[in-house]
Amino acid sequence: MVLVDAGDALARSVRLDVEPVPTQAERRKMSFILETMGKLGYDAMAVGERDLVLGVEELKKMAAKAKVTLLAANLLDKGGKRPFEQRKLVTAGGVKVGIFAVAEGAELERKGLKVLPALEQANLQARALRKAGADLVVALLHQDYDSALKTAQKLQG
Repeated sequence: MVLVDAGDALARSVRLDVEPVPTQAERRKMSFILETMGKLGYDAMAVGERDLVLGVEELKKMAAKAKVTLLAANLLDKGGKRPFEQRKLVTAGGVKVGIFAVAEGAELERKGLKVLPALEQANLQARALRKAGADLVVALLHQDYDSALKTAQKLQG
């Protein structure tokens, strides 16, 4: 079995411009959710804009403590580096499963991240996972419905 999440699992509101700082209780809840995901054996979680209410570094610390892999292939920080893993290869039931995630949204840019074109990055990740031996590729598309549908239809690999 492969367990994944397409993002926005941690925070209550997408209104980050209105409520940008989570309370201590909300931070504990987010930590609890990540810890539970880790104990359940989640293989990966896409990073969504709501998850970033914690900030990149705090989110990464919480996820590392919980042993949850955060994926976002098309996000760059201010220095041009990738703050999250691009992809992951796992084996489940003898099948090599490649997982990657892409995200879109103005909230990501307001958080100081550069958002690379989702389809372009999705195709790069799918090819890389196939080259690494993936029998199956799972795309976690953290996009609005129409954009995700377009990405899925045009994805090669």
